[in-house]
Amino acid sequence: FRFPPLDYYTISSCFKLGNIAQAQRNLGEAQAWYQRMMELSLIQQQLTDSPVSCRNLLLSYGCLGDVARARGDLAHAEDWYLQALELNQRLARQLGTPEARQNLSTNLDRLGSIALARGALEQAQRWYQQALELSQALYRETGNPISRRNLAVSCESMGHVTEAQGKLEEA
Repeated sequence: FRFPPLDYYTISSCFKLGNIAQAQRNLGEAQAWYQRMMELSLIQQQLTDSPVSCRNLLLSYGCLGDVARARGDLAHAEDWYLQALELNQRLARQLGTPEARQNLSTNLDRLGSIALARGALEQAQRWYQQALELSQALYRETGNPISRRNLAVSCESMGHVTEAQGKLEEA
């Protein structure tokens, strides 16, 4: 059984409509679109268990986490990001592509930002350190502008946690 192409476009449309709603700060509508995207992605994952279906599912988890974080609901944001982390780790192992590893780095950075916002500085540092190590490896491997930007984001994140720890001279 092959997943009908229409559903791929439906998933993509839910993602885009969620992004539009989120950009307009309509978080309730964004959440509804991302929730629908997740539901369709779960069905797709059960039917195909392909890297594409896995990517769609983890993308929906990340988007739902972003909405929860924008609402100030750090606990739910962390839950969504942790669900995405499991899939990101699986895809990074399975595919080994720079894109899959970059997605994992972004996920780790999101978890670090949640820990930092909650004041869990050691945990934030661990998440950020993992993201930094991945970003450094990707930059050494590819040297492209995307990897350079992500390395800069990782360095900045480590600076934020170092600053929060009161180690301004290291930040």
